[in-house]
Amino acid sequence: MTKKKIIKKEKIIKVASNLFFEKGFSNTSIDDIIKVTGGSKRDIYNEFGNKSGLLSVIIETYTNKVVDEVQFDKFDENNLELSLKKFGYSLVQSYMKPEILGLYTMIFKEAKLFPDLALEFYEKGPMLGTLKLSELLQNCIDKGKLKKFPNYKLASFFISILRDKIHLEVILNSSKPVSLEEIKGDVDLAVEIFLNGIKK
Repeated sequence: MTKKKIIKKEKIIKVASNLFFEKGFSNTSIDDIIKVTGGSKRDIYNEFGNKSGLLSVIIETYTNKVVDEVQFDKFDENNLELSLKKFGYSLVQSYMKPEILGLYTMIFKEAKLFPDLALEFYEKGPMLGTLKLSELLQNCIDKGKLKKFPNYKLASFFISILRDKIHLEVILNSSKPVSLEEIKGDVDLAVEIFLNGIKK
């Protein structure tokens, strides 16, 4: 793909994201996107297939950014507390970004109309993070460091604690920024409570 095509693709993704987040996926047309990006419908259909294909690429683009920032490959089962804190800091900061909040809010509102896209978002985002964390927890369980709870449920519970503030942001549509100090305090407390319940 040429540099010009890459720039054009990135522009379409950015413009479509903003429109989807502002107006909703179902209320945004391809024509709405073209009015801002220029070009033709053929450009979008050739690159993304259709509007659902475009949203699919948006989902993958933003969820991949979260995965990259969380850095699952740097988890250290020999220092579970530190790993959970690093995971928590990265995850919560990523989820607080406007594009992630926008994507989450839109999916939340459109899930009943577009269940396949909602499922894709879950599989590429929340489910992937939970699976990666559950692998770390299972390794610790296998080594006798943690009680024998179902690893996926443990990971789900921990992420749910971290994501509680995000859900509140989505429901209340709050514009109040959350400080890094507040994130750190919340994550540290979540890790302490979580580990106190599952350590042997």
